[in-house]
Amino acid sequence: MDNGISWKATTTPPLQSAIYGSAFTIVEDQKYVLVCGPSGAAVSTNMGKGWTMLLEDDLWSCELLPVGTGWIVGRNGRIVKISADL
Repeated sequence: MDNGISWKATTTPPLQSAIYGSAFTIVEDQKYVLVCGPSGAAVSTNMGKGWTMLLEDDLWSCELLPVGTGWIVGRNGRIVKISADL
């Protein structure tokens, strides 16, 4: 990594909407990219080369901590707890 000096495009996450929230963390040497928006949430474990849908719901924000625990939140007070063994 070069501290953001250069950038490389990834594949598009499988969300059919805008991305409202994103998170990046490393859990035990595994890199995770998490995104969410009005059409759901998806995760990549290979820096955006491939994506896996996690939820299909109206979601607004997400976070994944280096300990492997995270949360995705959405409309009507919905809170979903997730873990790095997605």
